[in-house]
Amino acid sequence: MGSFREKFGLEWLPGPGEGTPDANKPSTYLDDAVLAYTPRLLQELQGKPEGGRLFDLAGKLGARVDTLSGVCRQLVQKGYVNIEEERRGNDLLKLTPQGETFLRTFLGSTEAGS
Repeated sequence: MGSFREKFGLEWLPGPGEGTPDANKPSTYLDDAVLAYTPRLLQELQGKPEGGRLFDLAGKLGARVDTLSGVCRQLVQKGYVNIEEERRGNDLLKLTPQGETFLRTFLGSTEAGS
């Protein structure tokens, strides 16, 4: 039976004497979430000039709201979506022209690779 960290899926946490994670470096989990949800999220927003609400999108994608919120922050930094914050956290997301271009390029490259 492995260590406590292995048993509960906490291998990513530093152990005693191993230091602390770099707070400025995005976690591997977030990196994986960005890879997993970006194409599907952008496809949900494509062709919807009115955009989509975070809670609705999370439900459609089967994602946790907190995970999708982190993904959206990354997509804002890349210029792929704009966010209009809502007081309760159900932010409005809209695809930007840059996000539209990225999605077309991504979908074209995945179809070509098939």
